[in-house]
Amino acid sequence: MKKKGEALSQPFIYIFVIFVAAVIIIFGSKIVVDLLKLETQVETNILIKSIENRIKSCYNLDKGSTCYFENTVVSNEINKICFVNPEENIEYDKFGDELTIFIVKNSVENNEGFNLFLIPKQGKELDKTKHFLINIVSSENPLCEDLSDGKINLILENEGQVVRVRKE
Repeated sequence: MKKKGEALSQPFIYIFVIFVAAVIIIFGSKIVVDLLKLETQVETNILIKSIENRIKSCYNLDKGSTCYFENTVVSNEINKICFVNPEENIEYDKFGDELTIFIVKNSVENNEGFNLFLIPKQGKELDKTKHFLINIVSSENPLCEDLSDGKINLILENEGQVVRVRKE
């Protein structure tokens, strides 16, 4: 035999279950989004570290040696990678979009010393877009490489005091 108040307590149980399920879905989706952002940050850091290691290993070779970016992991969030010589005259119109021109111009005018700029794909964001690499100069100013194929098709050449990056 059912008690009188028992029938009224069931809707509260269902409401509580729906509330708990909604909280789990909301926090679960937030964690997934955060993990995807972390994945992009890790891929970008691996790319930068890989570029630094290639430059360092090419710098340690004999003068005139050439090196390539083999097996370099490129994030699918990055559209272009640009090398600049901040001490020299920069052709800003080669960057293409106004935001990149503003970022590079601001960096150069404030003597920040960054010589590597990562340009994200349209609608994407990167945690860090400016980096400083030692012992590197570019053959063009700027030298931008399209990364839509997932590869860096540039050549590093040891010139003794510096490593010059140029297109293939």
